[in-house]
Amino acid sequence: MIVDNTILQCFNRCPRMYKWRHLLDLVPQEDFTTPLDFGSAVHSCLEVWYKGGNYDKGLTAFANSMTGKSIDDKRNIPNGLIILNAYWKKWIPEKTLSVKHIESAIQIELTSDIIFCGKVDLVVEMFGDLYVLDHKTASNFRNTVARPNNQFTGYIYALRVLGVPVTGAILNLIAVLKTKQDFHRIITTRQEWELTEWKRWVCDTKQLIDIATQYDDFPKYTHSCWQCSYKKLCNSSSESLQTMIDSKYKQEKWEPWIPTKTNP
Repeated sequence: MIVDNTILQCFNRCPRMYKWRHLLDLVPQEDFTTPLDFGSAVHSCLEVWYKGGNYDKGLTAFANSMTGKSIDDKRNIPNGLIILNAYWKKWIPEKTLSVKHIESAIQIELTSDIIFCGKVDLVVEMFGDLYVLDHKTASNFRNTVARPNNQFTGYIYALRVLGVPVTGAILNLIAVLKTKQDFHRIITTRQEWELTEWKRWVCDTKQLIDIATQYDDFPKYTHSCWQCSYKKLCNSSSESLQTMIDSKYKQEKWEPWIPTKTNP
């Protein structure tokens, strides 16, 4: 079984959501993707800059990525250019970090029946130690936690297995606001017991997925239904379910580990 942090977190958030998204491959035909689209566009710019591209090329990559995408009062091309200009002035060129790897795909055999995958924004050296650096865009960072954080722990575990002795991770926070620009970095480390605990969490989750799949028993966890794209399906009767799927959803596999023209 091939898993990444998205798949694992999805099942633990709600097994029924996992069934809709990762077994039946369903995604809404019309979904609110503005934050995701904006974050992806910012990543496009930063990737250009950290690969040595100049200021204008990075901003062009951002604008091209945003073209035709949904926008709101904060996530739009003009405000994005303001945010990225402020980021350039604050962080580029990096004075304390030395970039070693950019947009690196990782894949390890975690156990005989689990392959863990992911994609790391940057691997950097700071004061002689190596760190994963991950970009995060959001309008509110109150719920942002660097430790515990299974995504970071998984990246650190996988990179160490691959021979990259990372000490920890750096959370590169980029605020998406209308009236000001704000940036923060949070440094976090991991001890061996945390990596062991993470591996056990992955194995336990995979076992629960196997059991749920065997018995086709995917319970609803209703603590976050208010923000779930599959609420319409969970509220449909067995008689109306297929009609709802046909009218409101489409099939799209989640396989970011497979290289494409837009996902090298």
